[in-house]
Amino acid sequence: LDERKPNDPAMKRIWDTVGVARPLLTDPPGADVYVRDYMKPESEWIHLGRSPIQPARLPLMFLSWRVTKEGYADALRANQAFSMQVVKLTPKESTPPGMVLVLGTGRAGQPTPLDDFWLDRYEVTNAEFKKFVDAGGYRERKYWKQPFREGGRALSWEAAMSRFLDATGRPGPAKWELSAFPEGSAQLPVTGVSWFEAAAYAEFAGKELPTVHHWRQAALYRPLSSEIILLSNFGGKGAAAVGKFQGASFFGAFDMAGNVKEWCWNESGANRYIMGGAWSEPSYMFAESDGREPFDRAETFGFRCARYSRPVPETVKAPMVTQLRDYTNEKPATEEQFRLYKSLYSYDRGPLDAKVEAAENDDPTWRMEKITFNAAYANERVIAYLYLPKNAKPPYQTVVHFPAGFAPMMDKMDSLSLHWIRFIVQSGRALLYPVYKGTYERRVKPPISGPLAARDLKIQWCKDLGRSIDYLETRPDMNRSKLGYYGISMGASSALPCLGVEDRFQAVILQAGGLPGNKLPPESDAINFVSRIRAPVLMINGSNDFEIPVSRLQIPLFRLLGSPPGRKRHFMVEGGHVVPRNLVVKETLDWLDRYLGPVR
Repeated sequence: LDERKPNDPAMKRIWDTVGVARPLLTDPPGADVYVRDYMKPESEWIHLGRSPIQPARLPLMFLSWRVTKEGYADALRANQAFSMQVVKLTPKESTPPGMVLVLGTGRAGQPTPLDDFWLDRYEVTNAEFKKFVDAGGYRERKYWKQPFREGGRALSWEAAMSRFLDATGRPGPAKWELSAFPEGSAQLPVTGVSWFEAAAYAEFAGKELPTVHHWRQAALYRPLSSEIILLSNFGGKGAAAVGKFQGASFFGAFDMAGNVKEWCWNESGANRYIMGGAWSEPSYMFAESDGREPFDRAETFGFRCARYSRPVPETVKAPMVTQLRDYTNEKPATEEQFRLYKSLYSYDRGPLDAKVEAAENDDPTWRMEKITFNAAYANERVIAYLYLPKNAKPPYQTVVHFPAGFAPMMDKMDSLSLHWIRFIVQSGRALLYPVYKGTYERRVKPPISGPLAARDLKIQWCKDLGRSIDYLETRPDMNRSKLGYYGISMGASSALPCLGVEDRFQAVILQAGGLPGNKLPPESDAINFVSRIRAPVLMINGSNDFEIPVSRLQIPLFRLLGSPPGRKRHFMVEGGHVVPRNLVVKETLDWLDRYLGPVR
């Protein structure tokens, strides 16, 4: 249409709204540039022309890019047109096989500027790791350059190597047998390897484990957020062959979100960083930092390697120290101060004007209603999804959900969002899933920044929660005296003030939650609210949670909760920020049965 009507004013107005015109440049020039819809990786590549293209007219959407030139390695990119920069091509003979070039500039927060570097396009596979095993990698001390330490004590070579055995007692990853991977799994990422084994393999391959700063540069540079997550392996069904999922980073590396967690170089206390999240974890773990003991060999632990043109500065490889808040001598707000803070969360309970916008009945577990009603601010409408169980009759016990940190990253709810709460409805209880301000369809773009803006958003969350309960109270099929709250991560930490100002819950479950690790404005700081929570509270946490450490953030929350003695429980299980789902289900349902009563 643009070619047929190049000077049509109407077409110009449309393009100014939905598109962008910008030059597409390559170094060297004369390269063929192709694009396709990022969210449709099976679609055909569209040839835009040969660089330099001055300018190219492209829609405001996420695109996959392929740049080719004879004698040079193909370059892949993923992002919106207005974020594209000069694409640097490298001669084939100087391009390491299976690696992508990552530009070192352009990301804030680095301890020192990074040089350009190479990163494995895919996670290291079983077949690749087998070459290390077959070459005597577990016998050759030259590959094991890092001292073995555990719990503050040094381990001998012999003691350490006795840890790195497969299921048959031979050298190899934890789930291998007879130093060999299971049949048919050659292209699966190697898993069940410790940080030491990953570092030894990297030495064998002439590479290094990426530092956290390099990993973040490759994975989160101008992040695609929900777009990568939707095309990555977070389905909870096991690791997939590398490259099967098409969630590519800006620089064309795959599986950086999900599939397996990836060991990185840097230390943090006794732990080593491990990034990217795994197939068994919530998708928000893609952008979260995690750390585990370097001897850990979990079935979700793998890695990829980096190669640098010159030695990495020690400031980049140095241990990373997280400055967490110390609650030892902190005290909550006085009653007079709290009344002032609470007044900011009050709202006029005007008409809801509630409407059922849509309904679905094709899921075997529930009937779903999409509802909207008036918000308590700015003439906005709150969206909420109500899931009604098919195996129980009204009036229903109801649980109100507050989601984890993936909600502000995604444009709409999907099956992964529901995976973690389906068991609530399967237990015979209704579940209300409000779309809080700044999440899903109400996502704020660009994301808010700054402590005062975050405070204002938190106040809106709490008003959304209150209005959601107001709505439930209008429905005769809901039991208003049997109301529970289930928050995960963000909903068990950032949203804590909401529970301090809302007294209509009879049971509360906080999964992977704790007090904030940094100082916040007092009117939105959880320490001033949690002692006003009176409902029975169950906390479910991992004993090795890197984000919410036990002694610094979990225990202070449990101690400050205002729930009477005997009506609060801190259930800790071995694990990180994400703990085994079967234990979450059991403890949550037991708590709801205890304080809301069993569902019949």
